[in-house]
Amino acid sequence: CAQNTLELPKGCKENYFTTSDKVKIRYVTAGKGTALILIPGWTMPAEVFENQLEHFSKTNLVIAVDPRAQGKSEKTTEGLYFKREAQDISELTQHLGLNAYYLIGWSWAGPMICSYLKHFDAPAFKGAVIVDGPIQFTKSFTDLIINMTKAILEDRKAFTPIFIKGLFVQPQSEAYLEKLSKASLMTPTSAAVTLLANCLVYSDKEWIEGIKATSKPLLFYVAEG
Repeated sequence: CAQNTLELPKGCKENYFTTSDKVKIRYVTAGKGTALILIPGWTMPAEVFENQLEHFSKTNLVIAVDPRAQGKSEKTTEGLYFKREAQDISELTQHLGLNAYYLIGWSWAGPMICSYLKHFDAPAFKGAVIVDGPIQFTKSFTDLIINMTKAILEDRKAFTPIFIKGLFVQPQSEAYLEKLSKASLMTPTSAAVTLLANCLVYSDKEWIEGIKATSKPLLFYVAEG
């Protein structure tokens, strides 16, 4: 695996489209073929998929998205809930006229994809991969969200580097971790907290209903524990 730099590989194209509620969403593309749409986790930018963009663009059209209020997408305070974010992805696929695509979501994008399964499934959607995404909101998970929210409200700049370092099992360079922390801080604190509130006000039953309802293949990739 190449060293992480948080920079887009050569050949990637940066694009924007405007959603039905007038929010400007950034996405980057590389390659040709059946589309793989990569959706990052909470406050993360599309560049976090730099290695996946380089690898899979050899065989597929790869599309990495900055979700609303993240990365270089518009810093809106509205629509920061899973169903609306799923609708953004649905509208992106229509904007691009995709006739076959897969969704690949990391972490926070897991429940969003489950919401997509329930509300926006389409014939062109062929399946999904959810990597390390929370599906069942256990008490320990909601307690974690509460503690994260408190830490962000009190001192987000101190919290963020700790959070970023905790994302990785393998050691990363300090330069990369610092760049990723800065990218995370591009999401305004008000938006970051609102996004976390999703796990406190919505039931995980909705995501489980989406999983049960779809006939499309799903792959869940998680670490033990």
